[in-house]
Amino acid sequence: MSDLQAITDDFRTHLGDEPGPGVTIKILFNEGGVLFINAAVTPIQVTNEDQAADCTVNVDIADFASLRDGSLSPIRAMMTGKLKVTGNMSAAMKLQSLF
Repeated sequence: MSDLQAITDDFRTHLGDEPGPGVTIKILFNEGGVLFINAAVTPIQVTNEDQAADCTVNVDIADFASLRDGSLSPIRAMMTGKLKVTGNMSAAMKLQSLF
């Protein structure tokens, strides 16, 4: 199973039927691949489709894993260029509630 597929499956399981914060987030992995989270619907939808989103995040898969396990803070990742956010910054902040 690819890293992208494992991440996608993990998010689907983790988010389950929870209501979302009302935003769409696209995570573009620098190695290739997309994780699209539609948290504007219930249940939250997680796909690998490249769709328009409120916010787009660019990150390496390894750094994304570090963000998820807490060993890399989002602020440090942004300050060091490991994480780039475009679009609605408040949507990016709401992403934290999904972890």
